[in-house]
Amino acid sequence: MRKAILLSLSFLIVVGAAAAGVVTWVHHEKYISTDNAKVSADTATVVVPKSGLVTKWSVEVGDTVEVGDKLGYEAAQATEEDAKTKDPRLAASKANQSMRLRNPSLMKAQLALKAKTAKPEKISLPSTLDGTVIGTSGQKGLVVAKGTPLALIADLKHPYIVAYIDEEDIEDVDKGQEVDVTLDADKGETFTGTVDEIGYEAGNKMTQQAIDNKASQGNKDRETQRVPVRIEVDELDNQFAIPGLNATVKIHK
Repeated sequence: MRKAILLSLSFLIVVGAAAAGVVTWVHHEKYISTDNAKVSADTATVVVPKSGLVTKWSVEVGDTVEVGDKLGYEAAQATEEDAKTKDPRLAASKANQSMRLRNPSLMKAQLALKAKTAKPEKISLPSTLDGTVIGTSGQKGLVVAKGTPLALIADLKHPYIVAYIDEEDIEDVDKGQEVDVTLDADKGETFTGTVDEIGYEAGNKMTQQAIDNKASQGNKDRETQRVPVRIEVDELDNQFAIPGLNATVKIHK
């Protein structure tokens, strides 16, 4: 009796393992799945074009902006190049050309003095994207250098998914394929999407030739690389579609 029970249990274990193997095989044949995926969105950074002083700043995190909206203003200090452009006589007259050749440091000092005494230029700081301010360091009275970022804007109305697909699976991914998407923060709902863009790896566009070269080099002692795939998702603009949140995708082959 005991032997029969053990045989029955062994049979059930074998059948269960075989069934699990079949399910895994069928899933692999029908889908490419990964949980290495995140919600993302198009972003734009507002930076100051010249060194100067922020004279006005009008937005904070959470504000909605449109392309062209003035987020603030900067009083930009004139540069030597500005002085030369605004008063070409300093650079173009024969006397100054001669002086520049004989005493370049004196000419440079003249331009520096003119730049220092010039009236600061009022420059607007516009948004270049329709979206929501998700980060800002701008404030009135802030002294800034050229290129200082003052705000980060994201298009939260049109989020998408970026999934990282193993390089050995990327050949089975094509633009337009259907994708099932679930968010870790909302696992009770499955969203439907489509593959929109393929071919970026570590931030650089990866050509098909590069992918083929990788495949031909073999996998011995090589870490598997992953190619980012952009997935557009229907009706993803819900409360859980926050850039950076984790997701799981299942791409239909």
